[in-house]
Amino acid sequence: MMVTADNLMNFSALHYTPLDLGKANYPYELTRRKKTILTVDMQHCGLGGGSCCPGPMGKYQMKTEKATFSFSIRPYHGNMGNMEDVSKMNSAIKKK
Repeated sequence: MMVTADNLMNFSALHYTPLDLGKANYPYELTRRKKTILTVDMQHCGLGGGSCCPGPMGKYQMKTEKATFSFSIRPYHGNMGNMEDVSKMNSAIKKK
């Protein structure tokens, strides 16, 4: 499968939900799920939490502002060609 967006995006495909990850303090506390959880986000905040070290640098902080985000999930197979080229072609078709 291929996930594409016109802008930068953040995504993960894990055997854990975001809630699972948030509840666990250590990896051994996680129970692997049989299903793969796909999470797609417009942005992701930089590293640093401010509790034991400084927060993220200003340029990496997420600002509260109105935003629009869209993405597409499409099938992909290696015989379709280079993934980057196929994603650009899909973006061009979507804009028509």
